[in-house]
Amino acid sequence: MKKEFILLFVAFIFCSGNLFSGEHAFEMNRRLGMGINLGNCFEAPEIGGWGVEPDSFYFSDIKAKGFASIRIPAKWSAHAQTKAPYTIDKDFMDTIRWAINSALASGLATVINIHHYDEIMTDPTANKDRFLALWDQIARAFQSYSDSLYFEILNEPNGNLTPELWNDYLAEGLAKIRETNPDRMVIVGAANWGGVDGLSQLTLPQDSNLILTVHYYNPFNFTHQGADWAGMTGGTGVTWDSTAVEVNAIKSDMNIIKQYADQHNIPVYIGEFGAIGNADDASRARWIGCLHSFYNEYGFSGAYWEYCSGFGIYSFAMDCYHTGMLKALTGMEAECDCSVFDTVIVKNSAFDRTTQPWFLNYFPEYGTNAAIKTINGEARLEILSSGTENWYIQFLYSSFLLKKGYTYTLLFDSYASAPATIQADIGRDGGDYTVFHSINAALTTEKKTFATAFTFGGTTENTARIAFECGLANVQYIYFDNVHLYETGPVTSISPKITSSGCVLKVGNNRFTVEGSAIESIAIYDVQGRKCYQKQYGNTNYAEIEDSRIPAGVSFIEVKTDVKREVLKQLR
Repeated sequence: MKKEFILLFVAFIFCSGNLFSGEHAFEMNRRLGMGINLGNCFEAPEIGGWGVEPDSFYFSDIKAKGFASIRIPAKWSAHAQTKAPYTIDKDFMDTIRWAINSALASGLATVINIHHYDEIMTDPTANKDRFLALWDQIARAFQSYSDSLYFEILNEPNGNLTPELWNDYLAEGLAKIRETNPDRMVIVGAANWGGVDGLSQLTLPQDSNLILTVHYYNPFNFTHQGADWAGMTGGTGVTWDSTAVEVNAIKSDMNIIKQYADQHNIPVYIGEFGAIGNADDASRARWIGCLHSFYNEYGFSGAYWEYCSGFGIYSFAMDCYHTGMLKALTGMEAECDCSVFDTVIVKNSAFDRTTQPWFLNYFPEYGTNAAIKTINGEARLEILSSGTENWYIQFLYSSFLLKKGYTYTLLFDSYASAPATIQADIGRDGGDYTVFHSINAALTTEKKTFATAFTFGGTTENTARIAFECGLANVQYIYFDNVHLYETGPVTSISPKITSSGCVLKVGNNRFTVEGSAIESIAIYDVQGRKCYQKQYGNTNYAEIEDSRIPAGVSFIEVKTDVKREVLKQLR
């Protein structure tokens, strides 16, 4: 009787998926802890094509900010042959190796995957052999690495890669990895985009070194508000307020994940969760904090999407952090909170490190070609092929609010490798792309400051943009620097206390007169649009600021009196 029981017990183990996986998988999942995705870098069609260039700073900074792990999405399919033997480009392999080495050297547990393999989603059968060949090469390349490197088989299977097909491909992909990495931790997820809804159709292979990944972006109308590329065209302004209904909706989803994990005795890694920058930071922090509390309660690890792009916690361009979000993720606070830029309409106006969030738009179908990069603290537009219309090549910034009745002043520095004329527009970002105001800027080979102002008379516009239209410029290079857009509110009444002399502001050897009888506040911005000085005043019509308070280069001084707000420009 005892012998029969033992045989039945062994048979039960082998027929029950991961029901009796060892503690090792759970310990390895705990090592992932709270991590973050290095998104929009290596999974772009071309490295850096989505605005995030590789930088060794990322890895040490992520570790310093309290994260335990990093997920490195990579689009291997864009860097490999399309016919057998499907060889991966050596430069790309070396680049990913550099990223893994940098992450591990910084003390980060590291996850690599196959990301954005679009072809396998549309034609799985034609891409199956290539998928397996990619994993054969990746697994062999990193087989000697420590167990701090984790493999994730495929990001968000979807489309024609149905749940039934994916269960087969998953098992074969895992078998290919196990040929060279018999004990490495492998992360697996469900079809139907890897979300909660796909779990019921996921069949886990029999393997004791697996971690389940689930991606979580609910409620989608909050996390992806304003994301046209995700079909979210309903605008922004959606908040997440930690109401009982909102929290219970998340709890219900977490319970589904927990129940599946308990049933299969497999640890859980929420490999992507994030909220887009169109949402307000306070809501994003509350949402993150709620999720993090459930992760802690249920023993899940996670990786926020993502570090320094549209969903990010860090702005490389301005070297600031969304501190509330960072604190909700790791409990740490950063030196500079991005909220200091909330009153600055145009972010990263000096291009000291990158062109983000500015971007280049051109139309190859009309014969145009161009490239943008930062050179010596300026944005350099290289025109490889000009067009027959100005808008065929655009250097753009979007989107921001234009208020009815407010006056907007656009200032920018520009020059070109040869004389050329470009058009600077402020208009609608989308729809009919209506231009509200524009000027023609005659560029020379010497850097000049251009300025234009207009009062916006239309209905308040939520999605405005700045566009430098360069399609007709028959030159090699155009340079941009110090782009600022300032907003001045309408004066609706005049205080009877105004004197003819007004308020006086003395800055170094410069004197400015501003309308009003009392100075309320003064703020000074450096050339990056960073607020570097602010002071509130009481009942005084005179203020003096020592010259040492003014940063080098071009500074903008915002003065608020009892009757108006004025922006002063000072050249040093």
